[in-house]
Amino acid sequence: MAPDAPVLIGGSTHDGEEMILAGIAGRLRARFPKLFLILVPRHFERCRDVGRQLRECGAKFVYRNEIAATTQFSEGEVDCLLVNTTGELRLFYRPATVVFVGKSLAARRTEPD
Repeated sequence: MAPDAPVLIGGSTHDGEEMILAGIAGRLRARFPKLFLILVPRHFERCRDVGRQLRECGAKFVYRNEIAATTQFSEGEVDCLLVNTTGELRLFYRPATVVFVGKSLAARRTEPD
């Protein structure tokens, strides 16, 4: 991520919201080419499926657990971080330019018993 990149974070996202945000980020990159997307699914167990979906739509992403202190990427190599760890969400809000908090784009209404 470039130091001057705007950051869009989707925190505590639910099924379907990651792909909506990935689409929005893709469209925004026409105007903000350095835009970096961070996705933090509410249930990290979903990360494998989310990663598959991101790969299918051509997103250049990396899983959080694949990054070490010495990991480096060339500019443009990665435009999305998929957080597949727990307890770190608050750390990712700090660099955010825009924050989306999940369960409002793809929430499903449940009927009372």
